[in-house]
Order: sequence, then structure tokens, then C-alpha cells
Amino acid sequence: MLLLSTSFAHPVLPVNSSQAITQTSEWQFFSLPESSESYLLAEIWTHAVKEPVALLASYGALPAHSAQGFEADAMDESGWLFNKSYHFLQLENPRNATLAVYCRMSVTYDLKLTITRFLQCPRRCSGHGVCVQGSCLCEDHFLDQDCSLFTSRLQPDSHIVIPTAPHFWSFLSIDTEASDLNLYVSVSPATAQAQVYVSCAPTPPSSLHCLGSIDFSVDRDPEQVLDLPCTQGLVSMYNAGAEGVMLGYEVQPAPGNQQDEAVYVILAVILVIALSWSCAHFLNSSAHPRASIAQTDVGGGLGLIIISTLFPVKPYHGAGDVCAICLEGLPIACQVRELPCKHVFNVACIDQWFQQHTVSFT
Repeated sequence: MLLLSTSFAHPVLPVNSSQAITQTSEWQFFSLPESSESYLLAEIWTHAVKEPVALLASYGALPAHSAQGFEADAMDESGWLFNKSYHFLQLENPRNATLAVYCRMSVTYDLKLTITRFLQCPRRCSGHGVCVQGSCLCEDHFLDQDCSLFTSRLQPDSHIVIPTAPHFWSFLSIDTEASDLNLYVSVSPATAQAQVYVSCAPTPPSSLHCLGSIDFSVDRDPEQVLDLPCTQGLVSMYNAGAEGVMLGYEVQPAPGNQQDEAVYVILAVILVIALSWSCAHFLNSSAHPRASIAQTDVGGGLGLIIISTLFPVKPYHGAGDVCAICLEGLPIACQVRELPCKHVFNVACIDQWFQQHTVSFT
């Protein structure tokens, strides 16, 4: 095992062999060997570390870390964000590049460099996918660049409970038409404070500070409910609590959705009834003229001229409509007039009706 600390001399790593390394400082830098091959793979496997580890590389200045994030030409962002034990970088033309490992505490890991002519997939897709030209095509219930993240699935009309430890992610794929979800967050012990990051998007988040992630704190309440707008997506939940604080997520479709759907159905029925009544009232309004400040009663030829202007003749392209006057079906391409209520009539029928009745316009 090689014990390393940050120094001005960056060790050169051997190729095609794995080396166990104990890192005692935040940063460790390595010089990469020159090669005529196209790609260099850098892989590390960490040993029981409780803090995230970052694997980075740069071709110029050394990689750095600040409050705004990392500064590097290449980084295994997924391994850092999701606190993985496996990290992977694939560098093209690695000449003059510097490899770096970052961790806030002492860490032990196995590091391996491999020279190759072809693009490789990280960790051979973790056994849950197929490698196609350097990219993993993951099986169902698995995601991310190495197919290592498992997703639970929320079925319609069901709920699911997911426990999680600090600094770990949970993923839940949504297979329901619900537009809102109820996320119940329980904390153990009940007096503890915890922070949770939650997002709903088609893919996992790339950062805790992007994609509109929602975060809230559970304070003095062992259980809180969060209304989460989400349809046909992926719910990503991160426990950012202190060491020893356990969280439990219970997710289920919001019960208000079914009630909302019932309200929409009732409103649609009322709208149909109102439109039908408007049509009947329009056709029979001539029998009951209304008083108005500016009212004009027209009938006969003049009424027909006005009606023809307001409701021009057009060919019928519907399906299954019946003329409400003669009660006969309307054939395709026949000449019809359409009234504001969206009912259609044979031209001959509705013109005759207008010629025989007085219509009031206000």
C-alpha cells in the first residue's frame, strides 16, 4: 500500500495494474504517463469512506475546489454527487494531463490506469446494461452512466416507503397519471434536525443547486408532508442530515387528484347542458321578442341576408351529426350552416326556418 500526502512532486502511476493508496490530505495529484494510444481510463474504488470522493483531471492548471464547485477539465460528477464507491474517467490524448483525487477526510482507495484504443463503458455497466460505443444502455429500474443507481417504482393507486442514511440518494420512478404527490418525511430520532433535497425530472439531477431542486428542513416535527408536482418522471431524494439521522420517505399520489377529476367531469356536463339550452333558446327566441334599447327585428328575405352573413354556408366534414330540423343525417360534403352553439343544419332547412320566423338581434 502506498501512503501519500500532497507534495510538489506528483507521482507517476503505473499502467494496467491496480494500486492501493491511502490519502491523508484533501488533495492528491498524479502525473499521467504519455501514450500513443487514444484513451486512458482512470478508475478508483474507495474503501468504506463516509465522505464523497471526487476524481478529476486537468490539462493546464491543477484542479481546484471552491464554494462555487470544482474547477477541472474533466470530472466524474456522478460519482461525487451520488457518493459512489466507484469513480471513472476516460481521457482522450492524456499527454500533459494531471489526475487528482479529492476528499475532505483521509481515504483509502484502489486506483487503476488502463490504456486503450477504444471507448470503454464505466464498470462494464455494473452488469445492468449493454455497452454501445462507450455509453451504457441500462436495463429497466437502473440508471446513470454506469447503470449503478437502482430506482423503485411507484405504481398507480399505491404508496412506497424508502428508508435512507445520511449522504445517500433514493430514486423513485413515477408510473401514475397523478399530477401531485404527497411526500411524507419522517425523522429518527424525532428530535433531530434534517435537510432533504427533492426534485422531479426525467433524469437524475447533476447538482444539488440546479434543476429547481426543492429543499426544506424538518425542525421540531418528526413528520412533514411536501406536495410535489410530478408526472411520469423520476423523484430524486437526498438525505443531507447529520451523521446518525435516519430519514424515511413515504410517497403516494395526492388524494386531491381524484376529487379534482370528478369536479372537471361535473363542470363538463354542466357546460354541455348549458350549450344545449342556448341552442334551443336561440331557435325559439323569435316567439318571445325581447325589449332592448337598440333592438332590430328582422324576418323574411332581410333576415335570411343577415343570417347568411353571420353564418356562411360551408361543406360538412363531421361524422354522425343530424339536422335538428328534419332529423336526417348529414352526408359528407353537404352544404350546412353552423350556429354559435356548434349545431349544424341543412342549408334548406335552416333557411326556411329563418324565412318563416322573426329573429331578434340586440
